[in-house]
Amino acid sequence: MSFPVDAFQTCAAASLSKGEFFTDGQEWYLAVDYVGKSDQKISAIQVTNTASPAGPIWGDIDQRLKVMRIAKPYVTAIHSDKFPAALRSFTGMPIIVGLEPTIVGKFGHDEIVFTVSGDRRPDRAEMMRASQFSDWALWIAKEDGSKVGGEPLFRVAAV
Repeated sequence: MSFPVDAFQTCAAASLSKGEFFTDGQEWYLAVDYVGKSDQKISAIQVTNTASPAGPIWGDIDQRLKVMRIAKPYVTAIHSDKFPAALRSFTGMPIIVGLEPTIVGKFGHDEIVFTVSGDRRPDRAEMMRASQFSDWALWIAKEDGSKVGGEPLFRVAAV
């Protein structure tokens, strides 16, 4: 794996914006706005789960936590090598194809839908008719969308 060293930046979780992917050094997360108010703290969906691949976990994050995000002018880009298929389940972490790409976060028995830009979606009905990318990867990219490095930051295979 080879990435430009200036593509990463350490920051406090409080400075994250919704829609940013970040890591605590072990797992990757997507910063989301759970309550839909810009003055509220950012929550997160745990996108990777190397210890227990049970699926995405959603929750609040310690705003003082030091995390690593992708530094400007770089961005992240989600890519899949497969065409989207019919939605089978929310097990794992599929990217749901709808009006906007979405991810389902789980908290206890609740499932909460967020766009990959970090906004909460109140209605699951649209998703029940949707398709999914069951295998996808997050890449560092330039602003023009071209991939940076020879490999993605991580891969997800939803089952």
